[in-house]
Amino acid sequence: MEKQIESQSNEFDLYHFLFEISMDSLEPKEVSQLYNFSEELFIKYLPLILSYTSSQDRGKYKFELFKTLVKIGSMSMKVLLRIMILHHNKNYCFCKSHDFLQYITYESSQEEKEEAFSKEFECNLVNMIIWNKNNYKEMKVIEEELNYQLEWIDKMYYNKQCEGSTLLVTNKLEEIRNITNEIEIKEKEIVQYKWSLLINPYFGEGELKGIRVMKKYSTTCAPVEFGLIIKLNNKIKIKRVLYKKGDDLRVDLSAELSFHVFNCIWNKFIFKASPHIVNNEVIKPFAETYDVIPFNEGGLIEMVGCSNESPLCLTHTQLSCCIDGRTFELYSSIPCNKCHQILEVSSWDLNDKMKLIASLSGGFVAGFVVGLRDRHLENMKFHLCTHRFVHIDFGYILNKKPYFDANRFAIPTVIRNELQKTKVIIDNEIMNGWDAFISLSTIGYLMLRRNVGFLTRIISLLFSFDESFTDEAITQCLSHSFYLTLSEATAVNTLIGHLQVFSIQKMIKDSQHEILRWCRGLN
Repeated sequence: MEKQIESQSNEFDLYHFLFEISMDSLEPKEVSQLYNFSEELFIKYLPLILSYTSSQDRGKYKFELFKTLVKIGSMSMKVLLRIMILHHNKNYCFCKSHDFLQYITYESSQEEKEEAFSKEFECNLVNMIIWNKNNYKEMKVIEEELNYQLEWIDKMYYNKQCEGSTLLVTNKLEEIRNITNEIEIKEKEIVQYKWSLLINPYFGEGELKGIRVMKKYSTTCAPVEFGLIIKLNNKIKIKRVLYKKGDDLRVDLSAELSFHVFNCIWNKFIFKASPHIVNNEVIKPFAETYDVIPFNEGGLIEMVGCSNESPLCLTHTQLSCCIDGRTFELYSSIPCNKCHQILEVSSWDLNDKMKLIASLSGGFVAGFVVGLRDRHLENMKFHLCTHRFVHIDFGYILNKKPYFDANRFAIPTVIRNELQKTKVIIDNEIMNGWDAFISLSTIGYLMLRRNVGFLTRIISLLFSFDESFTDEAITQCLSHSFYLTLSEATAVNTLIGHLQVFSIQKMIKDSQHEILRWCRGLN
């Protein structure tokens, strides 16, 4: 899950970096500064940087951007591995573009060019990076090892009896013993294959030691939950991820990056005259995000929740620390004191209440702005350990919608009711949680609306991989979301009207998914 990243520090201003992209005035040295500031943040924004670079006209400036990316890729194995994975996606990598081929000719003598492209890497950008590093043999082995992991993951997707299967990428007997002792892996379920690097090529820090199938789901896309076995600080931990096929996860990644950009704006600015202060801390909207790595017509999704989820109620074991809106509503209505104690928002600590309200405000405003549709109870998650709300599943976005859709702010009824009876103190004023949610949502919406030109350019770049997401379609979506033909005050009042509506459509949408769950249970 995303750590809240400050938009400005002594070293790097993320808002300025994004604004320079929106104005087509990003200096190549600023790309290097982002990498030097945070390798993790650079990898997160790599799809945007690749798209921005591709969008530029051929010339010295574009060649300097190419050169900078090649240099960073040659310095960072993690960046190089992410480029290798992203190359598996259509229209994500510029390596076959005429401009990049011209850059290669510009940078290399004919002999050097022929040497670089005798290396048989499919991606020309990878070829240039490895030619710079001069470690072809080593990287060819690493590419084979990485591809084996991706192919094994894909193979497990089609295996109905895959639960428990484990790919160990260590040959050290002591490490294998430690892993099998901690995770209880049966020997017959283990496949061993080497991994030459002491890094995790997917999500987060640590060394990758294995990949284990945790669960095969029976939902429509039948995703598979994997546990990445990570060694960090001499301890073995599990990072839960979901492998999903059938949906274009480039869309999910672009949506998550859009939310990250919104958070950057909210972190950067504050209304000085009327800040929302709780316990001497300014409360701002925040859209909770998670990481996505698309590849092979699917990809890996960082799962919301704790690594080792356990039941919060011994009687009702489905109540874990991360639940969807349906489970929240179900267990809020049953006669169980333990469930009520956990789910009764009005009894939470004030700081925890505000975390929920801030993430609800950020999440629903962010979803509204990018035209997020198909919002039903199973597409909304509540992380009870962090007290935050998060949207999942971005199959319908930029106002593409299913045949039957709910209203844009399909907030779970139980959350609405809980907030209305929740008391919070903001700026020494007592108000109910629902009013605080409305107030924080309008502030977040207004800040984004005042950055509409900046956001239109950034979102257009993020979704440029798909020709159906045209600049015109994105401009139209944001114009509609921000009501740009109306005054600022009227636009905000229109938003408040949407927030206050309880929709019959939402009730039908939720019931529709209950029927689908029942049908899946019959199969």
